[in-house]
Amino acid sequence: MAGVTVKQLASVLGVDTERLLEQLSDAGMKFNSADQEVSASEKVRLLEHLRASHGKEKQEVRAPSQITLRRKTVSEITVSGGGGARGGSSSKTINVEVRQRKTYVKRSAVQEQLDGDPEREEAQRLLGESKLRREQEEIEQRALDAKRKQAEDARRQAEEEAAKAAAEEAARLAAEEAARAAEEAARVVEEEKRSGATTGHGHGHDAKPKVKEKDKPGRFEEAKPHVRRADDRRRNPIVIEDEEDNRGGGSQLHLADGVRRAKRKPKGKAQSASRGGSREHGFSRPTAPVKREVEIGESIAVGELAQRMAIKVGEVIKTLMKLGMMTNINQVIG
Repeated sequence: MAGVTVKQLASVLGVDTERLLEQLSDAGMKFNSADQEVSASEKVRLLEHLRASHGKEKQEVRAPSQITLRRKTVSEITVSGGGGARGGSSSKTINVEVRQRKTYVKRSAVQEQLDGDPEREEAQRLLGESKLRREQEEIEQRALDAKRKQAEDARRQAEEEAAKAAAEEAARLAAEEAARAAEEAARVVEEEKRSGATTGHGHGHDAKPKVKEKDKPGRFEEAKPHVRRADDRRRNPIVIEDEEDNRGGGSQLHLADGVRRAKRKPKGKAQSASRGGSREHGFSRPTAPVKREVEIGESIAVGELAQRMAIKVGEVIKTLMKLGMMTNINQVIG
């Protein structure tokens, strides 16, 4: 770019050419003619001299920190309108003006502005401290959560082990109780069998026959139709009465008073024949099942239930064992 002459510069500044030559001479630059060219550096020296002469300090001339560019673009758009009355078409032209503005900022200037703001520096410092404190708190919280989880896992494992041990102990006690109940039931059944055998043997040899009022001579004729007689009319009548014994539960044979006094124990073959004859011509008790209605509460002992049902305790225990219940004579069921 070519420089401007002294005369042109004077006209731009609005001063006389002679006055401008004097100012250039005072600034230390030699210009002898108004047609001499003035360079950009000489203009800067002249400006600094003028500022100093007016009492202003010397300032360093710097390049601008930002540049703003403005741009305007005008264009035309043709818009077609609707058809007229005769079917023709009309168009209209519209002017479109686009204005753009861009600002370029020097990075060094922005950084200097940020560095020179103490409030911003303090805010950044506080922000960094807050971030570090938050990270430290998160680390501590994670450590506490890990310890809490470990303690919870240990407690849960201890509870599971305790529950498992309790279940094993309960199973062992239940097995022992079942075995004990089975032994008790077997013992009770054995005692019942032994007691029944002893009772039956005693009735067969030692027990005295019972005599009721109907066996007396005065009432013998009333019981006569119910007696099965042998074909031999010479044999004495025999009356059989079905009476349950509290211990043995069997039936007993009773004789009339006169027959009992007259009867004698035969010997040898006569005794065997007599037993065979009485067994052949005796009365047989029917074996139809006996049904009883027993009222019980919500719970009852096994022994009491057997007593109310008028059966042996061993039979009740056997039936309960078949139903899957291991009980003994004193156990309460419901």
